[in-house]
Amino acid sequence: MTILTEQAAEDFVAARALAPGRPGFVGVAVDLLLDPESAPSARRPLRHGFLDARSPRVAVVSGPPSPGIEIALRRMSDDLAAATRVTDQQGLTVLPFATDTVHPDSPAHAYGTATAGLRVGLEAGLDEDGPLGLRRRWVLAHTLAPVLAAAFANAPLTHGRPSGWRSVRQALRRDLPVLPGHAVAALPAPRVPGHVTEGFGARFAIDPRTSWAAAALDAPTVTGRSLRDRLRAGARLTESDLLRHLTAVRPPVAARGHLEIDAVDRQPGHGWRLPAAMITALLDDPRAAEEAYAATVHLAGEPPVVGAGRPRRAHRPGAGRRRAGLLPGRLRQLRPQRRRPRAARRPGRLHRRVRQSGPLPRRRPAGPHHRPGLNRPRLNGRF
Repeated sequence: MTILTEQAAEDFVAARALAPGRPGFVGVAVDLLLDPESAPSARRPLRHGFLDARSPRVAVVSGPPSPGIEIALRRMSDDLAAATRVTDQQGLTVLPFATDTVHPDSPAHAYGTATAGLRVGLEAGLDEDGPLGLRRRWVLAHTLAPVLAAAFANAPLTHGRPSGWRSVRQALRRDLPVLPGHAVAALPAPRVPGHVTEGFGARFAIDPRTSWAAAALDAPTVTGRSLRDRLRAGARLTESDLLRHLTAVRPPVAARGHLEIDAVDRQPGHGWRLPAAMITALLDDPRAAEEAYAATVHLAGEPPVVGAGRPRRAHRPGAGRRRAGLLPGRLRQLRPQRRRPRAARRPGRLHRRVRQSGPLPRRRPAGPHHRPGLNRPRLNGRF
């Protein structure tokens, strides 16, 4: 049993972060939020994948790596139908949202034990600088994550009452930067060529493996302290402790030998199919990947959302403040606003006289014998 130092722990995580591979295989995992809290404890094989219990409240239906998104969706549909039969037999109800009991200020570990979402696993990418390169896919997955979180937010309630967030599940990760460990200046400018063979952009000066290792060691544990702090305090941690910590770490984008995107809330019904197909298309199609990078690269510089203070608002020139909801790239906190009653218009003298005398008579068209003043309506019997 080897005791790890801080540098040895980073090297251990980086060595197992990403394995280069050509995009093509897709894996999908769907969480089920159960009521009451009685998820099946034993792992059950389904037609293609497995049904596991992450906690008494959350069950996970995980599908196998499939050659293409169509096969992955079909296999997951079969497994979800089988998992629904299992939960029905045990008298469990699958809730159609991501969470209903978690508070936005709950500890970070509540994300994995009391919330439900959708995860898509993709190949890490090629060891090159093209649109399917490993480094570019790592950056694109991070800049797409806040857009996906905003588009598919589905957790607005806490114990049946509005929480002030469109997604309490994503609010638990509001302190995380969009692209951890890197500055926006290190990212090359987007360039969308007229044809794929012309090449895409410049070389990325980013190492996803070291970035993931640093983020994993800085992630808080159940005790609230990061693994890095524990190592610096003299904790004697082994490789098994580190692997157990990596399993519990759930950022929007993770490196688990492959790319894992966990930025979408649990969707009702068959709504999980759309985000799974969207993530796969935007990352695995070269043209779509470059256009998505050009549209979202500016989000890498977005600051973390701070939810403890006053709600953040967006400003529009000449329009004053507007209510901040799910703005592009970030989840903004919602707060109800009081609308000032519009002051009633005081009727003028002419309006009062018309109101007292009733509706105005219909004006007759002017004829050849029209005389000015004779066709005017009467106001209180006077011209």
